[in-house]
Amino acid sequence: MGLLTDGLVFEFYADSDEPNMMDEKAFLTVNLRDIAKGRLDESVADGLKSLQKGQFDPENIGAEAKRKLVFQKFLQEISLLAEKPSADFTRMLLRTVGIQHVRDKALPDFQELVGSAFREFVNVKILQRLDLTKVPPPPAPAPDLLPTDPTPEPSPSQTEPRSLQATLGILG
Repeated sequence: MGLLTDGLVFEFYADSDEPNMMDEKAFLTVNLRDIAKGRLDESVADGLKSLQKGQFDPENIGAEAKRKLVFQKFLQEISLLAEKPSADFTRMLLRTVGIQHVRDKALPDFQELVGSAFREFVNVKILQRLDLTKVPPPPAPAPDLLPTDPTPEPSPSQTEPRSLQATLGILG
């Protein structure tokens, strides 16, 4: 395993393709600026956990690095498919939903539809995740139609009737 850093960005490398030859791409990148801003990807956190003393497995680091590199490539491909779905991907989805034969002329419309569905899927997942972090407001109490505990009518104090009499006397 190898580590390159400028003091703020740490890049972890492994020899997953060839023994004693570090991969060209880091399998884990930790940016302390992002952490200071409160942004830490789940994959970065998991990667750091796997490097802890109690969990570090030097025999398995190459395989783990390869898995993380493949995962990163998957994310890149999924991002590209979300932006511009390929014809093959679109046809695969169409077959999945029961549409077998699509003319080449109609394919761009379906590609646009797949892209929209992809973006909607991501939006729904984001909203679901946000709902998990929100605390639901307490339910509003239902208004009572009939008072269950009627409060007694206020009774005037001893000075209030005298004040009323004085005011009536002034007004005439």
